Amino acid sequence: MTIHQAVIDALFWVSATIALLAIATVIRKSVRAQMERRRARVEASVRPRLLKLLASDGEDERDLSTVTGREGRVLESVTASLLTKLRGEDRAAVVQMLEARGRVQAAQRAVRGRGTVKRARAAEFLGATATPAAYDDLLQLLHSRNAELRTVAARSLGRMGIADAVEPLLDTLEGDEPLPAGVVTMSILHLGPVAEEPLRELGLTHPSPVARRISAELLGVNGTFGAIPALVALSGNDADRDVRAAAVGALGRIGHPNGIDALVACVAGLDARIAAAAARSLGQVGSPQAVQPLARAVRHESHQVATNAADALIRLGADGRAALRDIARANDSASRYARGALSAADARAVRSGRAA
Repeated sequence: MTIHQAVIDALFWVSATIALLAIATVIRKSVRAQMERRRARVEASVRPRLLKLLASDGEDERDLSTVTGREGRVLESVTASLLTKLRGEDRAAVVQMLEARGRVQAAQRAVRGRGTVKRARAAEFLGATATPAAYDDLLQLLHSRNAELRTVAARSLGRMGIADAVEPLLDTLEGDEPLPAGVVTMSILHLGPVAEEPLRELGLTHPSPVARRISAELLGVNGTFGAIPALVALSGNDADRDVRAAAVGALGRIGHPNGIDALVACVAGLDARIAAAAARSLGQVGSPQAVQPLARAVRHESHQVATNAADALIRLGADGRAALRDIARANDSASRYARGALSAADARAVRSGRAA
């Protein structure tokens, strides 16, 4: 065989291989499209029955609980995707139907089984159903050696609305492989109002400074008045600077007058970061009692403290503006902060007037 003939044969086989791959791709796309069309037809028959269930106070639950085969698989897929969007009685009806079909129990078995992907999917499903019976299984998964499973378990526990989940979630912030603070924060935030008491009683006194910081931040976001005494204590006494800053920020978000004295003390303190946070919080509280402490803070040597204090005085209305105008008359660094805050406020007022 000549070299020329060998090249021709090689090109032939390459061309044949490419053609076969192209044919296989076309067949695969055709099969996939056919499967999608078939699924769409099944969904079209299942969805009206599911909507009927939601509109009938559960009377059609038995009808759907007996659906089998492809229809049953599509039904479970559709309802699983709806769970996170449903609330109240509609959600309860769907969960009850899935329990009648044995889907919830199957997920509980799967989450205890093997295979990371299978267990993670089961945990997500159980979190979406918020079935109390799954709490212990998810709690066990929270202590898995696999970081992905721990993360999924934390998010699923956050959807269950069980107050007891707060402490174990906070505990995951420490250890050899702690969960990311953002994951724990969002999980507890999703728990809703039931988390406030354990955050106040357990979170603010937790051995972990990260847990205390997150607890303070969440209590501030939730505007928990009952946490003010503990936050006041943390703002001045906690050994961790981040915790003190979080407590100061939380007092500002809550905005209750009972936190003013602590914020005034912090804005006059030696720690510039805490003072800057306290200045911002005093502006959020909006009490005339803060005018003089903030006016003194505008003269602080820290740029951030002075800027925050000047901005806070703007938020205090006429008394705050008057204090800034007095400071602006001097020819020093404080006057520049005062003039900057006044100019920025005037510019915002102009833009607001134009928008109106």
